[in-house]
Order: sequence, then C-alpha cells, then structure tokens
Amino acid sequence: MKADIISIGDELLIGQTVNTNASWIAKALDDAGVEVGKIITIGDDVKEIRKSVKKSFKKNDLVLVTGGLGPTHDDITKDVLCKLFDDRLVFDQQVYEDVCELLKKFGRTVSDLNKTQAMVPSKCRVIRNDRGTAPGMIFTAGGKILVSMPGVPFEMKNMVTSAVIPKVLEQNLTIKKMHRHIKTFGIAEADLSEKLKPVIEKLPSSVKMAFLPSPGHVKIRLSVRNRDLDLAVKLLSTEEKKVVDIIGSGVYGFDDDSLEVIAGKLLTENNLTVSTAESCTGGFLASRISSVPGASNYFKGSVIAYSNEVKQDLLKVSQDDLEQYGAVSDEVVCQMARGVRELLHTDYGLATSGIAGPEGGTEDKPVGTIWIALANASGVKSLKLRLGFNRALNISLTTDHVLNFLRKELTISLD
Repeated sequence: MKADIISIGDELLIGQTVNTNASWIAKALDDAGVEVGKIITIGDDVKEIRKSVKKSFKKNDLVLVTGGLGPTHDDITKDVLCKLFDDRLVFDQQVYEDVCELLKKFGRTVSDLNKTQAMVPSKCRVIRNDRGTAPGMIFTAGGKILVSMPGVPFEMKNMVTSAVIPKVLEQNLTIKKMHRHIKTFGIAEADLSEKLKPVIEKLPSSVKMAFLPSPGHVKIRLSVRNRDLDLAVKLLSTEEKKVVDIIGSGVYGFDDDSLEVIAGKLLTENNLTVSTAESCTGGFLASRISSVPGASNYFKGSVIAYSNEVKQDLLKVSQDDLEQYGAVSDEVVCQMARGVRELLHTDYGLATSGIAGPEGGTEDKPVGTIWIALANASGVKSLKLRLGFNRALNISLTTDHVLNFLRKELTISLD
C-alpha cells in the first residue's frame, strides 16, 4: 500500500508552525507497513488543495490530509473534498452532540460557527473527535482511501491510532517494513560508505541501506520490506552482522542506544565507578551521565572546575603547569582527570578543558580547541579535539567524544 501525506495551512509555509504532524504520521504508517511516497505542504488555497489532493488520490492507495477543518473562513478543506467527490454537506446530529458536550466541559456555549462543524460530506464516514470540535472524515472510492483530519496534533494522533490504522490494516495490502539503525561515532559518512561498499554492492533487492549523518555521528539504517516476517528478520540480521564486522569498534549501539547508556551498561556490568572534572562543558557531561536511570550505581559526582583556583584547590592541578601551558592543555586536563578520580575515589576520572566559544580563542588555541582526558589505575590518556561549531554544539560534541572515549577504553580493557 502506498500513501501520500498532505499538510494544509499557511502557518506551515511561513515557518510559524513546524510540521510535526507529517513526520508523526509517516512513522505511524511505516510501522503499519504502508510506504509513504510524498509529504506535501500547501497553504490555505482552494486551487492548490484541490490539485494536490486529486493528484495524490489518483496515484496512491491512501491519502492522509491534515488541516483546514476548523470553523473559520480559512478552513476550506471540507468544501474542496465535497467538490472532489461530487458530494454535499449534511447535518450530522452525532457530531453536533459531540461538539456541544465538549464545549460544555469547558463552560462554553455553542456558536453558529461551531454548528457548522456538524456539517459533513454525506458520502464520508465520520471519525468522532473526543478531543476537539472538528470531526475527521474517511472517503473511499475505487478501492482507495482518503482521510481528512484536524491539524491539531493531539486530535490527529488519536484519530490515526483509533480509526486510520485499523482501516488501513483491514485492506490487507500492507507489507511490513523493518528497520535496524546501527549507530557509529567519529567516522565520516564518506569513509563509512567506502568501507561498506562490498556490502552495499551485494545487498538483496528487498534490503536498503541509508546513511543518516549528524555532527560526529552517522546512523546506518538497514530496511527490509517483506511479507514473510521470519525472512525479513533473517535478512536484517545477516546484513547487520556484515556491517558490524567491517566497522568494528566504530559501532557503539543500535536503534535507541546512546553513548551514555552504553557506557553506563559497561560500568554497571563490571562494577566500576566514574567521576568527572569539567571546565568547558560546565556540567553537561555529568548531566548526560546522570540522566540514565540507575546511574547512581556507577556515577559518584562531578567537579565543575571553571576557574583555575578550583582546578588547583580541588583537583590539585599544578600552578606552574597552569602558568606555563594554560588551562587548555594536555598537561592540565590530565591532572584534572587524575585529580577528580582521587578526590571522589572512583575507578575512572574524566576531564574536559577547552575553548567552547564564541570568544576566548587565540591564534595558537582557536575556538573549538578542546582537550579531554581519562584516568584509571593504569594511568591517564588524553585526546585533543578541534571543533569548529557554535558554543552549544562544541559542548555537546565534546561530551560525545568523552563518552565514546570511555566506552572504547572500557571495551578494550574488559576484553
């Protein structure tokens, strides 16, 4: 089954409202085995709505339309659909009673405009709306389905879940699609593509691979569409193993895994503890670590050592080294990691020191120069980062690098 999603509203085209409806619907349809071909956004224009709906309905088994069902003059979707299906508006008593009951809950009276929402196309099947005043509508013609729903997200979502997906599944035309996301960090998209070229060239026709990059990260999505679920699972597992075998330790997790979750699991499984000493990240690293349920089992605490005084007094960083090398240096960040490990009596100490920006950079140490370090019983390891982003992204990426540094160290030392 193939589908288009059409979102209606001038507010979407001028950037006033972000179109989260379309992405949510696309995910719901994909989970149900429906293949989404297009997501179309149009304004409150009769000609454009009619043209887009007519074209999508002609080419697809299913069309989902959101927006334009309110009581005001710019809500014109019902009129367009009536013309498209050679239909007329009729009064629906049940819809009217639903509107009255909802407004009564909020202590409001029913206006003439609200009454117009009980006028629905005679050929549609009404989707009752217990969360708003505009009902949804399902049209069927020639074995195809068109659904029109309000643009209010929580009203639309309820309709999709309770009415649309069951209607779609009734058709028995869907082919289940399965996805697996292999998550990597620190490897460029182009490098991954080159490494995986032998796998890509021999992918079965029912399997697709896509690269989804974001700063520092690349998700490799494997997708399989097959009516035989057992075969789909087998195909997905086979290709996943090939990818992981090639990339190795560059893979840190799958699907919803995060670096902090994976590092936390490794610490928990091996009864190890960690602490942090943070300068440029200002507590963001500690926040990420402690955001994981159960982090109290392995995370002892953090020292936010923004000033040199705190670095010296709490972390025992050498004043001579601070003066000679500066706070943003290998020498200082290593002492910070060692110092916090000793101060809080943990197995691992992590540290960050750098210039997140936008100010503070020099010719020798431009904005984005970051040092990170990891200390354990065996000694201290450090890494210099050169990040060229804005302050927030530099801080976030530094945290990612530290967590990945810890993950890889734990993986190696525990093998």
